[in-house]
Amino acid sequence: MKLTHKLLWASLIITFLVSMTEINVTAASPATYFWMNPPLMVGTPDGRVLIDIRVEDAPATYAWEISLSWDPERLELVYIKRGDFLVQPPPPLTGPSFSWTGYPYFDEANLQGEIRIACSLVRDVPWASGDGWLVRLGFIVQAPGAAHLELFNTSLYDHLDASGYPAATYYDNEDGLVDATNFYYAGLDGWRLKVNGKAGKGLGIKTTVGTPNLLEAFINNTGTFDVQVKAFFEIRDAAGYWIATIGSAVATVSAGGTTVLSAYWTATGAGTYYITAYSLYSAPPIVITVTITDGFSRTLKLRAE
Repeated sequence: MKLTHKLLWASLIITFLVSMTEINVTAASPATYFWMNPPLMVGTPDGRVLIDIRVEDAPATYAWEISLSWDPERLELVYIKRGDFLVQPPPPLTGPSFSWTGYPYFDEANLQGEIRIACSLVRDVPWASGDGWLVRLGFIVQAPGAAHLELFNTSLYDHLDASGYPAATYYDNEDGLVDATNFYYAGLDGWRLKVNGKAGKGLGIKTTVGTPNLLEAFINNTGTFDVQVKAFFEIRDAAGYWIATIGSAVATVSAGGTTVLSAYWTATGAGTYYITAYSLYSAPPIVITVTITDGFSRTLKLRAE
């Protein structure tokens, strides 16, 4: 992990703990462990997998932290929800009694196939103990076969260190497995994007102000069901500010099939523009509010003169 990532994560943990006042705690339990529910997910006909991470027989705990890794070629993380293990009533007039975070965010986590998640109480509140639900993670399946979910660095902040702050104890865990057989999936194959028929290598692509530009995204349905797909093209200026998002028509793509979704965009002024694409897909008929988003494509540079 990059040094900047380590420093950021350390600052998050410190932020969780600095407001804690002295609290008495019990000794750590040798029976404590982390596990996934369900530990094995067989078949995902709608392409979605929900897995809870739980703790068993936890001693009195002020915070928890886990890391989870997966094969990003087979699974994509799209959903995360905090569990109720550290939920406490907020102290009167002092705001929430817990803080939590996941790092890195979805886009980078899916590139790395790894995420770290932590949750902490805040201020002088009762510590949690016993069995509990920590977090729920949602994945979409991108390829058939078995995908291993590895839990590691599973810890509870369950005792005070010499400075009087909660400190971590690492506990055993049980990994999970997703075995996908039938599923929906269609996305940007190889993150392909073209503008005016070009892939934009080198110095970028030139265009003329006022001339419509053809934007194309190559879609591949690697799932086992027909799906409906819509591509979106996001345009930003040289400073990174959003200019427009242009959508393609909706297309049905059969299992194992491919298609090119396209739209047009015209630059109204001279300058450098950056274009990326992403897609939405679902089982027919397409309903935008329940579709799944595929990851962003690489970014192409378009110079309008």
